[in-house]
Amino acid sequence: MLRKDLFVKGFVSLVIVFLGFVSLNIPLASAKTLGVPDNQQELNEMINDGDVQKGVELEDLNPSYEGKEEVKEISKNDNLADYGLMLDENGEIISKPEEPKKKATTTQDVTTTQDVSAATSTFYYPGTKITPRKGDIIITTSTSSFGIAGHSSIVTEPSIMHFSGPSASGPRPISYSNWFNRYKDAKIVRLTNSTIVTKAASWAASKRNANWDYEINGGISVLDPNYCSKFVYQSFNMGNGKGILAPINGIVAPYNFLYGEMYPNTDERVIVDWKFPARIGDMDL
Repeated sequence: MLRKDLFVKGFVSLVIVFLGFVSLNIPLASAKTLGVPDNQQELNEMINDGDVQKGVELEDLNPSYEGKEEVKEISKNDNLADYGLMLDENGEIISKPEEPKKKATTTQDVTTTQDVSAATSTFYYPGTKITPRKGDIIITTSTSSFGIAGHSSIVTEPSIMHFSGPSASGPRPISYSNWFNRYKDAKIVRLTNSTIVTKAASWAASKRNANWDYEINGGISVLDPNYCSKFVYQSFNMGNGKGILAPINGIVAPYNFLYGEMYPNTDERVIVDWKFPARIGDMDL
C-alpha cells in the first residue's frame, strides 16, 4: 500500500513538473503574438517596411470599442426573411431554399422548362445550415493583417474576396472552404438591403485582378495602396456610389464591422458566430 502511495505521489509530481514546463514554453495570446505592434518600436519597424503609412499611431490600429454597441445576433424574433433565413421544423435558423432556376425552350410550338440549377454541393457556414450570400462581411481574429488585429473579407458568390496581406498583389478570390480552413473563427454580418449588398459584392468582384500595393493607410478614398478592411469598406461605399457605411477619417479596423455605428443606413445582424472570442475589442483572447 505504501509503495502504491509513493508511486501515485511520484506520478503526480511528474505531471506538475511537465505542466509547469509547458506553461513556460507556450506563450499566451497577446498583442505581440497576434502580430499587433504593442510598442512604438514595433510600429516603427512596420512603417520602415512599408506595411504601415507614416504618421499612423498605435491607437489608430487598435481603437477602443469601450461603450460601443455591438451588432446584435440574429434571433427568432427578427424578420428572418429579410436576411434570407427561416426556421426549420426544429426551430433552428437556416437559409431559405432558393427557387430552382428554370430555362424555357420551345420546340414545334411546345414550350417546356428545364431545371438548370447548378449541380454542385451546397456550402454552409461552419456549424450552421446558413449558406453564404452576396455582401456578407466576414470578420476573424485568427490572424493579424500586419498591424491591424484581425482580418475581414466580403462574400461575392461563389467565392470570398479579400486582401490577404503584403504578399498579395491586390484583392483576390478565395473559395469558401479554403477561407474557413485558413481562418479558425469568424463572425459574419449580413445586411438586409439586397440592392446595397449586390452592388458591394459586384464592385469587390470587379477588382479581382487589381494590381495594388499593400499598406495600412488613412486614405479612405484611395484604391492603391489598400488593405483588407479598407477594401471591404470601399466595396459598400464605392460600390453604391454613396456613403452606405459610416464616414471614417483614418484607419478602418476589421473589428469596426462588429459595431452598430458602422451601419447608419441599413439593418444588420450577426448571422453566424463561429468560435469567436468574447470581448475582442479589449483583446481579451
